[in-house]
Amino acid sequence: MNRLYLTTEKVELARRRALVPKGRVVEAWADHHDGGALWIGEETKTLLDETGGPLTVGLSLPADQVSVYYGPQLCDLESMPREESLKARVLSAHGMRRGVDHA
Repeated sequence: MNRLYLTTEKVELARRRALVPKGRVVEAWADHHDGGALWIGEETKTLLDETGGPLTVGLSLPADQVSVYYGPQLCDLESMPREESLKARVLSAHGMRRGVDHA
C-alpha cells in the first residue's frame, strides 16, 4: 500500500536529493500551514531512504485516503503529474476535508 509522508527534515532531504541518481524524480511539497514541513510520496521516500537509511517522518497516511478525480474530458495522460505528486500537493495545501455535516 502506498503512503504519503510528512517530514520536517528539510535540510536532510535536500542533502539526500543531491545523492539520488540522475533521471529519478524526487518531489517534496511544502506544507502551506507549517513552512518547516514537507509532504512526500512513497516513491520519493524510497529514493531518499536508499541514500542514507530511513528518513525521519512525523506522520504518514495511506495514499488511498486522498482521492483524485479525473474528469470525463481528460486526455494526454502522459503529460499529467504522477498521482502520488497530486496527492502530496493536496495534503500540502490542506485540501482534504473530513466528513461534512449537512444538518
